[in-house]
Amino acid sequence: MDENEDNLGQPSFPSGSDSTSFGEGSSSGPAYWYQEPTEGFDYNFVPTPDEKYQCIICLHILREPQQTKCGHRFCRGCITRWLREGEARCPVDNERIDERELFADNFAKREILNFKVKCPNSRQGCEVLATLKKVQEHTDQCPLALVPCPNRCTDILLRRDIPNHVQFNCRRRILQCQNCQKDVTAEEMEHHLTECPLVQVFCQYCGGGFIKQALSGHHEKDCPNYPISCDFGPLGCSAQFERKMEQEHYVDATVEHQRMLCHGVVTILRKFGIQSISPTSVPVLSGGLTPMEVSTSLSAMGSYISQLQGLSMQDHSHGSNITDSRTPDGQSVKQFSLDPLKTSLDPFHFHRSVSDTLPQPSNETLEGAHVSHTSKPSDAEGVQGALSLQGASGLELQSLKNQNMYQDESLARHDQQLVEIKAKNEILEKTNKELKYKLRYLDNAVQEFEGRACNGQFYWRIKNYHKLREEAEQGINTALHSPSFYSNCYGYKLCIRANLNGVDAAKGSHLSIFIHFMQGDWDEILDWPFSGRIVLSVIDQNPICELRNHIAETLIAKPNLAAFQKPVTPRNHKGFGYMEFVALSVLDTADFVRNDTLIIKAQVIPAT
Repeated sequence: MDENEDNLGQPSFPSGSDSTSFGEGSSSGPAYWYQEPTEGFDYNFVPTPDEKYQCIICLHILREPQQTKCGHRFCRGCITRWLREGEARCPVDNERIDERELFADNFAKREILNFKVKCPNSRQGCEVLATLKKVQEHTDQCPLALVPCPNRCTDILLRRDIPNHVQFNCRRRILQCQNCQKDVTAEEMEHHLTECPLVQVFCQYCGGGFIKQALSGHHEKDCPNYPISCDFGPLGCSAQFERKMEQEHYVDATVEHQRMLCHGVVTILRKFGIQSISPTSVPVLSGGLTPMEVSTSLSAMGSYISQLQGLSMQDHSHGSNITDSRTPDGQSVKQFSLDPLKTSLDPFHFHRSVSDTLPQPSNETLEGAHVSHTSKPSDAEGVQGALSLQGASGLELQSLKNQNMYQDESLARHDQQLVEIKAKNEILEKTNKELKYKLRYLDNAVQEFEGRACNGQFYWRIKNYHKLREEAEQGINTALHSPSFYSNCYGYKLCIRANLNGVDAAKGSHLSIFIHFMQGDWDEILDWPFSGRIVLSVIDQNPICELRNHIAETLIAKPNLAAFQKPVTPRNHKGFGYMEFVALSVLDTADFVRNDTLIIKAQVIPAT
C-alpha cells in the first residue's frame, strides 16, 4: 500500500481561455479584463512530465517555480497565497518556513518551458504541438480558437470563421441602404426599409413602382386608377370612379348633370327671394351644352353664388342691377339683371379657361351637341368609342403591370416567410441550448444521486478499456478518475483513481488503484481524519458464477497520513492505495475485461 499524489493525466485547457488574448487596446476584438494566472500550467503535456514538476498545492505543472529551504517546489502564486492565508508551514512536510526564504528555481523553470504541450484548441481539431514557452503565441493565432465576434453580437466562433461571419452573417455588420445610401446594421435593416423615404413601393391602384415620398406626394394626383368623386357631388351626384374614367362619366351623365345644375340654380334663387331672372341676361342652359361645358358648370355656379352673395351685401347704389316691382295684389318682387355675370356663367368662356386640362371637342361635336336636353347627344357614342379604342390599346400594358405587381407581392410574402423562419430558428436554437444545459444538470444530479444511493458500495465501469490503456502507455492519459460516491447518504465523499499502465515502479507491469477523499456536503459534521476500512476489488466477469475469482484488497486507514485528512481542495491531492494491485498480464489472460469493459468495486466501511 502506498500514499500517492494525484496524477496529472486528464487532458485540460488553460484557465485563461482564448479570450485572454484580447487585452486593452487590442484591435482584434473587444477588450476583456484579464488577470495574470497564479496557479500552475493546466495544459495537456506530451509526454506527461515527471511528478517532481507538479505543484503540490494546485496539482498543475509549476508556473514560476519557487523552492523552499526544505527542498520542495511550488508555484510562486500558490506558495505565496498558502503562506499568507494559513500557517507558515510547508504543505509537504509541515516544516516552518518564511516567505522571505523562498527563492526562484530557474533551472526547473527552463526545463518546464521546453516541455511539449498540445494546443488548447485540440478539441476543435488543432493538432499542433508547441513548447510551453511558445504555446500562447500559437494560441493567439490559432485558426481553431474560439473567439467572440468583434462586432459584439454575442456569437462565439472559430477564429478562421470570423472574417466570413463579419462579412456575411453577423447581425451587427454594417450594410448600406440601396435606396438612401445610409449605413444601417443588418438587424435594423428590415425596420429601416419600412421608413426609408427613398425605398421603392408600389401604388395599390395602378401597380406602378415609385419611391415612397413620391407616392405619398404627387402620384396620387396623377394616378389614372386613383378613385375620385364626381365634381357634381355637391349637387347630388354620388358617383365614384377611377380618374381615367372621369371623362366617360361626364359624357354618360350629361343630362343628369344639367338637371342637377338647373335644380341648384333654382334653389339658390329661392334662397335669395328671386322669383324671376331677365331672360336676356342669362344664357340658356339647355341641351345645347357640350359634355365638357356641363362638367365645368359647377365651378361657374360657385362664382355665380359668390357674386350673388356679394350683391346681397352691397349698397342700393347698385340698384341698376336689381329692380323692385309689385304684383297686382301689391306684393314686392325683386328682379335681377345678370348681364354683369354673363361672362361668369358663359360656359364657352369657362370652357376656354379649362381647355388645358380637358380635351378640345371638334366643331362637329359642338354643333351636334345642341339638341334637346331630353335626348342623349349623338357624339357621346363617338366619344365612348374613342375611349374604348384608347383603353383597348392599354389593356396589354395594364395586364403586364398587374402580373409584375403580383410577382412583387409574391416575393415580398416569401421574404416575410424567410424572416419568420429565421426568427423561429433562433428561438429553437436558444431552446436547444437551454435543454442541453438542463440535460447536463440532470446528468450531474443523476450521478450525484447514484453516488449517494450506493451506500458506500460503488461499482465503476471503465469502458473502452483497451483504447484507454493504449493512451496510458503512450503517456497521453495516464490516470482516470471515477465519478464521486458517498460512504452513505450523509457520509464521506470519495472517488477512485486508476492508472491503467501503473505508476512509478509499477509502470508498465501492473494496474494501480488509489482512493481519494473529496470535499463533500457533510464534511463539517463528520469525524476527521477518516478511520475505517476500504475494500478495493477488480471484478471477475466470467460467465460461470462458480468460476469467478475477484481480486480484492483491504485498505486500513492511517489517520496520520494526509490522504485521510479533511480535504482542503475539491479532491485531495493525496491518494492511498496499491501501485501493484494486479499484474497487467493477469488482466489480459483472465475474464476481468469483458466487452472491452473493466469493473472496479469500492466498499467503504467507516469505523464504528
